[in-house]
Amino acid sequence: MFAVLLALVHLIGLLSSLDALMSTRTPQGAVAWVVSLNTIPYAAVPAYWVFGRTRFQGYVVARRDVESELAIAVADKTSELQSHRLLAPERITALALDQDFAADVERMFLADFARARSMSREDVDNQPLWHRIASRAAYLLAPVL
Repeated sequence: MFAVLLALVHLIGLLSSLDALMSTRTPQGAVAWVVSLNTIPYAAVPAYWVFGRTRFQGYVVARRDVESELAIAVADKTSELQSHRLLAPERITALALDQDFAADVERMFLADFARARSMSREDVDNQPLWHRIASRAAYLLAPVL
């Protein structure tokens, strides 16, 4: 009976750690909850159920809005850079040590933004569970956020 109870607590810890991985707001918080929920589930599971669940349901949507505003601002600055480049090419040349390299970087930058798109909450929810877990894990393991 004790072994069944022990296995059940660890299973609940594992399931709670998956929830923490998908819903925790910061990478540091997600790692802390996942580690504690899988190593000491007896204390961590009740703590996670009380303190760990996010109360900011709109956090992801708000962050996505900020990121889309940032993309618009970057596009505006890029067009401003283009207008400065057309008006004063000698200034851009003076700033860039290698004009060909600067042009390549600019082309890559514009191509990346042309292919980028913001995902709506419905798009994210329609992804399979393995895709959402893999995306979250990649976000947590990225060296530069």
